[in-house]
Amino acid sequence: MIIIDMSAIKAGGGCQLALNYINELSTGKFIIQEKLVFLIPNIGPLSNSLDKKYSNLKFEIAHTDMFFRRFFFEKITLKRIYKKYNIDTIYTFFGAGLPHSNSIKSIVSVAYPIICYDESAFWKHIPVKLKIRQRIVNYLRIMRLKKADLIIAETDVMKKRLVKKIEFPNDNILVCPPSPSGFIKDVLSEYQIKEVPSFLILSGCSHHKNLWRLPELVEQLSKTISFKLIISVEEHDFIKLLTSVNLDCNLLAKYTEYKTFFEFKGTVMPNEIENLYSSCDFLLSLSDLESYSNNYMEAWKTGTPLIVSDYDFSREICRESAIYIDPHDVINTSKIIYKSIKEKELINKMILKGKEYLNELPTREERVNQINTLIS
Repeated sequence: MIIIDMSAIKAGGGCQLALNYINELSTGKFIIQEKLVFLIPNIGPLSNSLDKKYSNLKFEIAHTDMFFRRFFFEKITLKRIYKKYNIDTIYTFFGAGLPHSNSIKSIVSVAYPIICYDESAFWKHIPVKLKIRQRIVNYLRIMRLKKADLIIAETDVMKKRLVKKIEFPNDNILVCPPSPSGFIKDVLSEYQIKEVPSFLILSGCSHHKNLWRLPELVEQLSKTISFKLIISVEEHDFIKLLTSVNLDCNLLAKYTEYKTFFEFKGTVMPNEIENLYSSCDFLLSLSDLESYSNNYMEAWKTGTPLIVSDYDFSREICRESAIYIDPHDVINTSKIIYKSIKEKELINKMILKGKEYLNELPTREERVNQINTLIS
């Protein structure tokens, strides 16, 4: 029997990719489904009664939301699951892998850019306590990754960085890009310049997402245009983030001054994503760290222009489908945004490029077949 480990996927685009895989397996088209046990988290979108919705699949719940629960799960419960199903293979959908004996084969799909970017601006701005904690977490993740038999990276950039950072054999890392979300229809529409454009930010409040830069960016951009930011976090979480960052300026006071430019949506469920895209004019990503962001593919499918951080991961994936910015230079970023949103011809070319790049990705069925071949 084979464990499909989704226990680390508690939020974000990974939930959509995981649900895509579960949806495909539940159709009954794949013989391998009889050999699979899905290990899902006890919190987040994947915890919502999947065993009832997909009654033809097997599920086990991983209680890992607190340290002591994770410890008990990994030391006691997980061993019971291995024994119950006579597990011989683990496929970790996203994460660092599960603890296992040498008799169990481990294949790990990695989406942890944070372990590979020591030069990232993220490390310069994160509070000291969080920095120390994150370094410890990274070390533990690397130690567990080294125990994998095979690692799956989503991009060539990620593969090269993993080989260098964790000293993993090059031949034991495969590059398999994700497939686009099945929760969004593929549409093509022509970009139209609006008096009050809206910018969609699908992101959590992790420091590397750089949402704390928004009050300063809004201050600069509001000098030239009217606009709206649509953000997929709760306002109280955003305020908590602002108070945790030590800058010369008072971010909370600045946010309060420009509060009318912000609209908070909270956690967005996979089946709600499409409506958000249809109501916004641009997708804005200020992140310092990404693997293969689901947001890029979603924007391509919905014909939403991309404005993204200028790093190697985004350049390799987005290429000519995006406008590139430095998230830590808010003055220049505001100038680039102001200038770019008026260039209708350029943006329509970007949208068409996104459609081209979509065709390079595997379909959901092809992606499922890739995974099934690896674990068979």
